[in-house]
Amino acid sequence: MMMRDWRDDYPKAIRPNEMLKRFENLSARVVNDCKPVVVESNAGDVVLMSAAEYRSIMETMHVFSSPANGQSVNDGLEQARRGRSSGDRYPKRDDS
Repeated sequence: MMMRDWRDDYPKAIRPNEMLKRFENLSARVVNDCKPVVVESNAGDVVLMSAAEYRSIMETMHVFSSPANGQSVNDGLEQARRGRSSGDRYPKRDDS
């Protein structure tokens, strides 16, 4: 079985006049399905995406813009894969 990659789900581009005619429906679909719409024009392609998805991408880029932050996230993911959380390195608190 062949693995899929992100290009398998890359949206087919539409023209600006089609986007304008269908803007309300397209924007609702983008928000509900979390799938962007590519609009192609003579000036270059643009992407219509939800603000929540955009914020998420920007936050991820910010976190990984620092090599130390990126390494910390990757270390945490590796610990989680091994069934160990970051709290495991500290003694358990006795609240009794």
